[in-house]
Amino acid sequence: MARAIRRAAGIGRSAPRERAAPVAAKPKIIVDFNTKFIGPEKRVWSLFPGKEYKFYAHFMDQGVVFGDFPGLLLRDVNIDDDDTLRKWIALSDKVRTYYTDRKSDDKNPSRDPENYKGYKWTGPRLNAKGVIMGLYSRAKKGDLVLVPAKGGAWASTRIGEFTDDPKEIVYEQNVRRYQKEKVPARRVRWIGAIDNRGLPEEFYHQLTSPNAFRQVGRSYYDFVYRRAYGNFMRTEMANSMFDIGAEEFSTVPDMYLKIIANFAAEVAKNIEDKTIEEFLDRPFADWLFDIEESDFFANQKISVNSPGKNLLHSITITPILAVVIFALCQYPATEIKASDLEFTNSAAGGQLDPCDIPVVENAKIAFDMMSLEKLELLCKAATKAQKMGRIKTPIKTRVHKDAG
Repeated sequence: MARAIRRAAGIGRSAPRERAAPVAAKPKIIVDFNTKFIGPEKRVWSLFPGKEYKFYAHFMDQGVVFGDFPGLLLRDVNIDDDDTLRKWIALSDKVRTYYTDRKSDDKNPSRDPENYKGYKWTGPRLNAKGVIMGLYSRAKKGDLVLVPAKGGAWASTRIGEFTDDPKEIVYEQNVRRYQKEKVPARRVRWIGAIDNRGLPEEFYHQLTSPNAFRQVGRSYYDFVYRRAYGNFMRTEMANSMFDIGAEEFSTVPDMYLKIIANFAAEVAKNIEDKTIEEFLDRPFADWLFDIEESDFFANQKISVNSPGKNLLHSITITPILAVVIFALCQYPATEIKASDLEFTNSAAGGQLDPCDIPVVENAKIAFDMMSLEKLELLCKAATKAQKMGRIKTPIKTRVHKDAG
């Protein structure tokens, strides 16, 4: 009874809670690294697209590459068996000759490899063996292949990436001159092109010499990776690329980009040294004129062509951190400060590669701890570089606001 009286009088009853106003979710700036991690096993190959470039259009249209081997049914061939492979190469030779150089009374050749037991290894057949072993065995999924177009120095060389394992051979038909004859092929994804005028002279001559298929020298790998991926990281090196779209060459955008790169180097160095707070407290002009070369310093390569490129490379994460800072600083400093930063990497299937994690950590620490005043100065440098140089990078950003 006493409890009922107390309830009726409101004694001991909690005051009704006021419903809290919903807190608006912070907007997010989503940063896509679009940066490829390249392992030491990855290789680059070159493939000449047949006599007089006759297969080039088929390669481009169908997303495949192949050697000139009509009638070679590689799914049925153990290419490690010399005797078997020799017979199949001889069979393919006969089929090719039948379509390209036959006389009116020539008979359609046998498609049974056992009918070619008496054929010996010759120079051309040994060359064919090398092409088959390279293209259909040693070139792995994820390797790159370069295919030159007809036109000499004024043409381009396409960059493809093998999308399947070597055993996953497809057969192309309706290949030029070969009618319904099956030709073994590898699937590729065309991901870029190189203007032949920008190729080192020795490299250009290698690509355009009619050697069917061979591995490119490792000294050219980074040159190719930059054209294929823009931003990339290897175990021992990081690279980033800024495309300069301005019609006239100027050193001013490069100067502003170097400020961004040097800032990224100082951030990475001071975070490692656990002195980032002291660094960010220094006046902007103070550290700018007190830079010392270190492992974090990014070397800069500038193309004086218009349009051209500005390349950064270092043994540390600095080049990737610099391009991330540049991309984010295209937004107003107040918007960056008011937003959460979220990172992804479309070049790694949308997930962050382990090599991305230090870049994410460094970027978040820098943007979180930096004062608005300093961030405004950094954004000013980045936007001036972009406006004057019409700069594009592989990094992609977008703002996401919660619909609720």
